[in-house]
Amino acid sequence: MMQFQDLQNHWILVEGPEPSDANFAVQWLQLALKADRLLQIEVFADPDFRPPIEHNDIASFVAFAPAAMAFIAMWLEDENSFKMDLPKTGLAEIFVTMTDVGFFTQTGDRYQMTIPRSLKRTAIRASLLRLASTEDAERYHPELLVATMTNKAASDWQRRLRGLDSMQRIADRDALLA
Repeated sequence: MMQFQDLQNHWILVEGPEPSDANFAVQWLQLALKADRLLQIEVFADPDFRPPIEHNDIASFVAFAPAAMAFIAMWLEDENSFKMDLPKTGLAEIFVTMTDVGFFTQTGDRYQMTIPRSLKRTAIRASLLRLASTEDAERYHPELLVATMTNKAASDWQRRLRGLDSMQRIADRDALLA
């Protein structure tokens, strides 16, 4: 299995809506809180699911709301997009899980922050089991489950996005998500 240190293309680029879109931020955070509640129900209510989670210790690093806050902070800091060095963020596992349940949508080589259309326990469960399947003797390998790029490619994309007129960028984003 590929290790992070062997992987040169380990950057993620995420584009968000307009930084002034408070409605998006509120909905996103509310759904992150709902995802945390659904995860708690799944972990504590389903005896068939609890052992794999405890064995693989996924529950110790999967918390949607704190991660959603961190992602919103990155989005607001960079004003429309942010890039992450996946192994260094400490958010790789939750990024994969949030992508699987709809908080991020892949568009080509990059990701869009999106409002999940339907948030379900089964989707969270499936994502965590998919992540658990990447575990080797050392750790999980979320990098195998997402599209990554080089730092240069992520920086180039970010520069292009910053160069676009705000209305054009949002129109392009909407077209990608349609």
